[in-house]
Amino acid sequence: MRRKINLLRSLMRVLLSPFAITMLDILVIVPLGIGLIEALRELAAGHGYREAAEIVYGLGVIMIGWGVALEERHELREIFGVNSNDEEWQAKIDQDCKSTGLGSLIFGLFAEMCIEAIKLPDNVIYTKGFNEVLVVVAVIFMALTVLLLIRHVIILIPKFVR
Repeated sequence: MRRKINLLRSLMRVLLSPFAITMLDILVIVPLGIGLIEALRELAAGHGYREAAEIVYGLGVIMIGWGVALEERHELREIFGVNSNDEEWQAKIDQDCKSTGLGSLIFGLFAEMCIEAIKLPDNVIYTKGFNEVLVVVAVIFMALTVLLLIRHVIILIPKFVR
C-alpha cells in the first residue's frame, strides 16, 4: 500500500511540475487557437452562428476545467503530499498558476454565458439579430485565454530550466 502511495505521489510530482504544466498549457492552447480560427471562419463564411457557438461552448468547458486545475495546484500538492525543498519557489509557481487558472476559468465562463444567452428563448433574453455578435464576444474571451496561457508558458519556461 505504501508503495502505491509513493508511486501516486511521484506521478503527481511530475504532473504538477512546471514542465508538465507548460506542456499541458500548450495542449490547451492548440485546440483553443484552432477553435478560435474555425469559429471566426464559420461566421465569416456566412454559415450562421450555430456551428461557431458549438465550438466555443465545447472549448469553454476545456477553458474552465484547465482553469480550475491550474488554480488549485497548491491544494493538489497538499492533497498528494508533494513537498519541495524550496517551498518559496513552489509558492511562486502556485501563485502564477492560481492567477492564470482564475483568468481561464472566468473567461471560459463568460464565453459560455454568451452562448447560453443565445440558447435561451427570446422571451427570456432577446438575442435575435445579435447572435453572431455574442459568438464574436465569446471568441474574444477565448482569445484572451489563449494570450493568458501563452503568457503562462513564457513565465513557466525559466522555472523548469532551474
